[in-house]
Amino acid sequence: QLIHEQTGLPCYLMNDANAGALAEKIYGNGRDMENFLYLHIEGGIGSGYVLHNQVFHGDLGQSGELGHTSIDFWGKKCTCGNVGCLELYSNIDMMNRKMRSFSKENEPHCDYLWEDILNMADNGSTVAIAALDEFCQYLSYGLVNAVTLMDIHHVIVGYECRTDSHTLERLLSQKLNDRLAAAGRGKIHVKRSFFGSSAPLMGSAAAVIDKLFNGELMVQI
Repeated sequence: QLIHEQTGLPCYLMNDANAGALAEKIYGNGRDMENFLYLHIEGGIGSGYVLHNQVFHGDLGQSGELGHTSIDFWGKKCTCGNVGCLELYSNIDMMNRKMRSFSKENEPHCDYLWEDILNMADNGSTVAIAALDEFCQYLSYGLVNAVTLMDIHHVIVGYECRTDSHTLERLLSQKLNDRLAAAGRGKIHVKRSFFGSSAPLMGSAAAVIDKLFNGELMVQI
């Protein structure tokens, strides 16, 4: 409403992970998938669902808050009010803590950024791989619940990375399928986002273009 008042232009609000899911469905790796889960890792963990070729927004437009689903009922309280939220375990601070646990006493250690750890893991750093492996382990706990509830077999992951590494997808796929194999649910396919971390931005543009095409938004020339 504030932006509309300042610009006089129609404005819309959309969850970033839902926007990312829309981008993948229209332009990206989800074009040929009727159902998939888009996972967005940037600061937190969000997810968007495409069900029967449509983005599922929920009642309030906030569906897919995977990072705020509980994986530890006796865990710490989250800022959202829930306890044991996934984001409390799958985050950059926990990854750095894991890497520090391998350091020798009095050995200096800096806090690495997300991209640094991914690049180190891609280059074969056992410490970085261990940190990423733990991140994916916790992440798989939340994802198993999500894909089981929705009977979804495709996951597209969006995140910032300077290389074409697929280490995260490989680790996450392995953990998901190991956990689901006993239930006979079929193989879960994990792909990197076509847009990296930019899928929400592309999806935001796609949402406006969609409103133009369906007549909801009129442009005067």
